[in-house]
Amino acid sequence: MRIVSSGVVVGVLVTILVGCTDSAAPPPSGIVRIGVARLDAPTTVALGAPVDAVLTVEVGGCVSFDHITAARSGSQITLAAWGKTATLPPNAYCMDYLIQEPHTYRLDPPFPTKFTIVVQPIQFGVLLTRDVQVQ
Repeated sequence: MRIVSSGVVVGVLVTILVGCTDSAAPPPSGIVRIGVARLDAPTTVALGAPVDAVLTVEVGGCVSFDHITAARSGSQITLAAWGKTATLPPNAYCMDYLIQEPHTYRLDPPFPTKFTIVVQPIQFGVLLTRDVQVQ
């Protein structure tokens, strides 16, 4: 009986997660999250001014940079970097290398008087953050 009820709970959770996916999310075909080695952004910004956040992304091999997405929640803005995987012809392979490229993402106001920009690692690693004060 526990196995059946556990299966029902898992099924409900999967249904909820699938039903709550963001329709604006990148398409799964060939688009993958990529690592971010560094986040640069100002610590202060003038009222009404945009903020340029620079993410130094990690690309290489068959993965190239595609775009950055932002999600706002209260006083936090979470950024994610996305890459595109190359489709190779038969018998071809990707070189094994990793390079870091800076890419700028403009955040437009309005902002709360103090907010945090966050770039979460893909799996394990340092959580990149920057606290920004609006003056």
